[in-house]
Amino acid sequence: WPLERPVPPDVLWVNTVRQARAMAIAGLTGESFTEPGTRSWTEVSFGETQPPEIANPDWPWDPTARVTIPGTNIAIRGKIDRLDLLANAVAVRVTDYQPDNAKSMVIAAGGELQRVLYGLACRELLPATEKVITRLYYLKDSPKAYYLRDLPDAIAQTAAFADAASAALERGNAAPGPAANEQNYDLRLALPASPSYF
Repeated sequence: WPLERPVPPDVLWVNTVRQARAMAIAGLTGESFTEPGTRSWTEVSFGETQPPEIANPDWPWDPTARVTIPGTNIAIRGKIDRLDLLANAVAVRVTDYQPDNAKSMVIAAGGELQRVLYGLACRELLPATEKVITRLYYLKDSPKAYYLRDLPDAIAQTAAFADAASAALERGNAAPGPAANEQNYDLRLALPASPSYF
């Protein structure tokens, strides 16, 4: 990193590296696996439009296989931080690592969809696997996992929201979204200046 781009002053940089090291150790050593035959992968792609530069024939699925939100034509893609597949594919667990602990949430107005969409990808790409476990794993301070309790319901909610948003866009109405009023929102300049817009 320091060879390719500027770094902050030494005291901030050293602290950043220290925090990154602590979170990496928490992620790698926070739990042990006792299930025999469990296979694990990291950075597992799904829904990609192009084959990956480095093909991995050992992946649990074809990374270019299309994944759509149920009841819509909306295709999704992404990379799952970690995927654990139990022996005989009886269950799959997906983990999304996060730096900060934001307590338990499900969709959070679209701000937290990883568990839902990753679980959806597993349901579509591993149809023989009945049990899909999805979780956020927060690494800072006291590491803790937050499991999604009802994946089918969360997928149904997401599909309803996606369908409503798609219909609004097709009518020419674009909602600003929950983060649009934040100072660091990339497209804020293109939005109306009036505070009442939000």
